[in-house]
Amino acid sequence: MKQAISIFWFRQDLRLSDNPGLIEASRLGKVLLIYILDDLSPSPFKIGSASQIYLHHSLASLNQSLNNSLNLYVGEPKEIIFQLIKKYNIKNIFWNRCYEPWRISADTIIEKMLNDFKINYTVFNGSYLWRPEEIKKEDGSYYKVFGAFKRKAYSSEPRKVLPMPANLIAIKDHSNKTTLNDLQLIPKHRWQNKITAHWTFGESAAQNKLDNFLHNCLSGYKKGRDFPGRDQTSKLSVNLHFGEISPNQIWESVHSIGRFNASDDDVDHFLSEMIWREFSCYLMKHFKGLPSDNFQDKFNTFPWKYKKLLLNAWKTGNTGYPLIDAGMRELWQTGYMHNRVRLIVA
Repeated sequence: MKQAISIFWFRQDLRLSDNPGLIEASRLGKVLLIYILDDLSPSPFKIGSASQIYLHHSLASLNQSLNNSLNLYVGEPKEIIFQLIKKYNIKNIFWNRCYEPWRISADTIIEKMLNDFKINYTVFNGSYLWRPEEIKKEDGSYYKVFGAFKRKAYSSEPRKVLPMPANLIAIKDHSNKTTLNDLQLIPKHRWQNKITAHWTFGESAAQNKLDNFLHNCLSGYKKGRDFPGRDQTSKLSVNLHFGEISPNQIWESVHSIGRFNASDDDVDHFLSEMIWREFSCYLMKHFKGLPSDNFQDKFNTFPWKYKKLLLNAWKTGNTGYPLIDAGMRELWQTGYMHNRVRLIVA
């Protein structure tokens, strides 16, 4: 009897460990591991050049850890998945949920197609400590204030970290000739070298960065994070965004390792910052206009200046305000800006 083939769709979860959808797919036998670069659906929210450079190297690292069995595609996910279903007689598809509005819209279309064709699919939470639907007020409504959200979140323990798949049987779509370079994520000009010089990429690098932070930087974090000249932040946000590490892995490591290296105040403050990330996703999920509308109406009449000369001075770090210019120049050179400088620059 021919063994069924499942699809696991990598998105913002470019790792093997603590990946709920990947683990479930691996339990059913052969898995077609896919990543789809969708340049059309994001529209104005398409990722910028620095993020594209990072994505290129992160995908390269993931493919290496998968012994070159990652299948890459470019185009509309619905059409690509439909073709793969027909080609391989797919019965089961797995992925982890993303919460950007354009992704939710695209997922809704894909899920309708899968239901129409009676294809089993399961969507997991692999990117957040809690699903946004989980945390509600007693009356069933959603929180707008971080403090109340945080207290409610703390009352619910995140799921435990999952191991790597025990027996992952990955297969190649040999008729697909798309390579990583075909995704055209690397710009033709050489400024990318400035970005890559400041980063290491992939799941192992993310774990090493977390380990270094817990042993060397978590102590003193609560106060030290306010000083841009100190190396006191985790710099894990990019790893979380692309899913090279999960928030659950960080959460558990902070509790199991961090508390032996830092004070309760430092630990609790760092965990609070992680919950801010959860809250941002939560607001985006439940308040649909957030990407384009002011969360508070009083800012609708805020006065803005529209002067291209001033905007360009700000973008290139030439405003004459040293801290703002330093932040923008850091961003140009490294693709990163210190969290406190981000607030001032914004």
